[in-house]
Parts: sequence; C-alpha cells; structure tokens
Amino acid sequence: MKVRSTLQQMFGFMLFTLSIVCDVTADESKIPQAFRGHTANSSLSISYADIDILLGSTFLVKATLSRGIARKATPSIGTRLRTNFSKLTSREGNRFDFEGFKSSENIAYLRAIRESLEALPLEAPLVYFSKAEQLAYWLNLYNVTMLEQLLIIYPEKDLEDILTGSDSLLNQKLLMVAGERLSLNDIQYIILMGKFGSDPRILYGFYQGIIGGPSLRKNAYTGANVYAELTDNVYGFLNSNRGSYFDRLEVFRVSSLYKRNPAYFPKFKKDLRAHLSEYLIGSMKLTLYWAGKISPNISNWNIGDLNVTERSFGDREIDAAAQSDQSAAVPTDLSEVLTGRKEFTQNYGRFTPEQAQQIKALNVKRELDLNRGR
Repeated sequence: MKVRSTLQQMFGFMLFTLSIVCDVTADESKIPQAFRGHTANSSLSISYADIDILLGSTFLVKATLSRGIARKATPSIGTRLRTNFSKLTSREGNRFDFEGFKSSENIAYLRAIRESLEALPLEAPLVYFSKAEQLAYWLNLYNVTMLEQLLIIYPEKDLEDILTGSDSLLNQKLLMVAGERLSLNDIQYIILMGKFGSDPRILYGFYQGIIGGPSLRKNAYTGANVYAELTDNVYGFLNSNRGSYFDRLEVFRVSSLYKRNPAYFPKFKKDLRAHLSEYLIGSMKLTLYWAGKISPNISNWNIGDLNVTERSFGDREIDAAAQSDQSAAVPTDLSEVLTGRKEFTQNYGRFTPEQAQQIKALNVKRELDLNRGR
C-alpha cells in the first residue's frame, strides 16, 4: 500500500507539472500612455547590430558551464584580496572585461547606444511593434544602461548595497524615453510586468552585473529570438550553482533572486516549485521532488568581472574560457569594433530604408488621426 501511495503521489506531481499555467495576466493601466498597446501582426523590426558587435567582441567571455566548486587559491604577492568569495558560484556566469573596457572613448560609445535607444520611440512609437519586439527593446535598453552604470562605478566589486534598498541604482530615474523619466525598476515592474504579467522567463533577461544573477548574452535580444533566448537563460541559470544546489537532506537551495522578485511567483511556494520543476534537468529535478523545503538563499553579489585579480582566486575554468574565447587581442577602445556604426545614432538608423518609409507613413497617419480627435 505504501508503494502504491508513493507512486500515486509521483504520478500526481507529474500531471501537475505538465499542466503548469503561469499567471501571466497583464494589465497596462499603470503603464505610461506612450508605451501602451502593440500591433500583433507588425512586420517592423529593430536592428541592434551595434549591440551585437559590443557583446560579440572579446570584452564579453562566456564561462564554461559547470557545477564544480572552486578552490580559494592563495593570492600572489601584490594581488588584491577579493571579498565575499563564494566557492559555490565564483566560477559561474559570463564575464565582462570591465577593467579592459573602461575608457572614456568606450563609455562614450556605450552612452551613444543607450541614447539612440532612448530616442527610438519618438521616431517610431512602440505601439507600431509586436509585443515580442517591444520586449526585446526594453531588455536591451535595460542591459545597456546597466552596463554603462557599472562601468561608471567600476572598480566597485561588491554590488549588494548598490542594487538593494530604496535608493538603489535600480530606482534612479536614469532614462528619458518618449518624454517619460524612467528607472530600471520602472522598466521591469511597471512596463514589462504590465505588458506580460508574471511570466517568470522575463526575469532572466535583466542583467545586473552580479555573478549571482542572469548573465549578459553574446548577442542582443530581438523580436525573433527573445523568447528562445530567455528560455535558454532559464535553463542555463537554474541548472547551475547560481540557480540551484542541494547539500542538505530535504532542503533544496535556490537563488535569492527569487526571494527578491516575488511578483513573478504570486503563490510563492507553489509557483516557484512549479517553475523549478519545469526547467530543472537531470537528477536535480527528482531531488526537488523529494525536497520538503525550498530555501532561496544562494547569493553572490560580486561583479561579474573578467580580470587578472578575479582569475587569481581559483577560477581556472573562466581563465581557460577567456583564453579560448579571445582569438584576437582585446581592442584598446570600442571604436576598433564599431567603425562605421554611427548610423544607429541617426534618424531611423535602426531600420531598413523600406521600414523607415513605412514608419514615416504611419507617423503621418497617426498625426492626422490625432488632429481629427480619434
């Protein structure tokens, strides 16, 4: 009888997992008017070739995926000690070469990219685009802005105080988009949650610079790839030590990212368990089933920086990935890889000539409709 009862419980759990439906009820009422609505069958797309060049360059190194535990090596003489070393997660996540990238020229290029994204809705209102295209736009704007801000504060290494609290970087009104002052939290919790509800996949698209959070990808999001890329982010994060770990009987540890973002899991314990079950793979999925408690306490607030002082502390896999990823020397400034890409800062620079003409025609019609009081 006990065996049959156990099998019934497992079968019931499998049925529950297969029937998961996320609470993705969207409500645009709190979104600024300029960002409401979409065009479901829109053929318009936004080009992010400049962001692709940046992220595809040797400044961003993709770490080798591993659930291994790093050893805290003894630093060499003259090497700065790293605070808050976490052997569980220290070798995980993609790394950006903040030290090598930080120059006035490079930051100016990054600022130009951010400003061109801010200006885009003035020439092409977002209502012209599909929801997927809008999602890609907001995630790219968020991540470019975050990268710019991290470069400004670098070499700050521990980002916990910077990213938490009411006066955090995330709450600062850093952006001006279509006449609206916006913070990064406004993008995440007002605009995108208003448009997409509590779809937890979107949580993995927000780069915050820390090892313990979602990584930058080697390419920009687009309307065509955004959902596939986010799903890949979920699997990559959740099936790493940053996302989940089991080291105590009946206690399944997960990232504190979930505790900091309960809005994505309205019925927190139930919804989080369902989400984990959907995306965990291998033995960890079964381990989750038998775990009596989920504890969201895995954190690593260190900046995801690729430089010699970080690599000297046992991060051998990241060091190897850096060597294999950098087929050429890291450029001294981004102008070497962005030559000829200034057109993105010009009017309609992110659209083909045909799309630009289509947008201009839509703008004329929009203006006529407004004048007629429609």
